[in-house]
Formats: sequence, structure tokens, C-alpha cells
Amino acid sequence: MKIGIIGKPQAGKSTLFRLLTNHEAGSSNKAQVAVGRVPDPRIDVLAKLHNPRKVTYATIDFWDVPGFLPGKNSFEFLQSVRDVDALVAVVRAFDSAVAPSYTGIQPYDDFQDLQQELLIADWSLLETRMERIAKQKKEESQGRRRTGCLGKVQTGSRAGAAPARAGAQRRRGEAAPHL
Repeated sequence: MKIGIIGKPQAGKSTLFRLLTNHEAGSSNKAQVAVGRVPDPRIDVLAKLHNPRKVTYATIDFWDVPGFLPGKNSFEFLQSVRDVDALVAVVRAFDSAVAPSYTGIQPYDDFQDLQQELLIADWSLLETRMERIAKQKKEESQGRRRTGCLGKVQTGSRAGAAPARAGAQRRRGEAAPHL
């Protein structure tokens, strides 16, 4: 599983990354990846019982994404969160003289900015997907169903709803497009 840690600069993303992975986060402006091991005492008990040659614990790939500033680095931000399975949004709700805030302490507004940028990314993805399906009219009925389902998602996202709430749920017999 890949989890991206996102938020504005100086929000605490790298601190969370360091705590989860025991990996020192660098100060580069690129996404960093480290593997976090998931400790499970049940595996230790099973290993003692069966004496396997190798014991493998579950792991999670954590991505420390550079700080997001609305309108400035949105393309790089979207490219860095493109391949993750889940996102963790870190918002700043503390004051610190060591790490001053760029825009003040506004956790709700920071979260809204992140959510807005992700909705814009979903919107552009939907548009390109619908254009591709419209061009591929080989399988006429399946293409219409996919276009209809994506149209519902697009209409819902115009109203500010996330794709899952905007009609992307599967219905019996309906093609579920890969977004």
C-alpha cells in the first residue's frame, strides 16, 4: 500500500513521515519514499510455532510530498500524489517560532485549499477519460454506459462532491470505469 502525506509547507508532514518510518526526511523539493514496517505480534507467535525460513511483515510505502501552495506548484503536487493508494492530509493547527506559518494558522482553509486542488485534478482526469471513451466508440453500448457514469461523476464534481459521492457507485450491470 502507498500512502501520500500531503499538506502546506511547515504543516508537520515531514515530522509525521519521520515518526512513521524512522527515516530522516530531506529538505529537497521532491517527493520522498520510505517503507514503514507494520509490527504484528501474531506473526511472531506463528513464526515461533512453525519455524519458517523467513518471516515477512506487512509494509506500507509512505510518500512525503513537498508542501502544496495553491496556484504555484499544483502540477508537481498532482504528479507526486498520482500513484498513491490513499492520502493523509496534514493541516497546521499550532503556532511555532521555529517554523513560522506562511499564511497564518487556518486549518479549515488549508484543508479546503487541498480539497479544491484534488477536485480540480479529478475534474481534469474525468474530462480526459470522457474524451478517450468518446473516441473509442468500438464497443458502443459499453462506451455509452461508461460515459453516462462518468457524466454523473462530472456533474456531481461541479457541485463540489467527491467522485465516490457524485454517482461513481456501481449499479448492477453497469460498467464501473477506472478513474
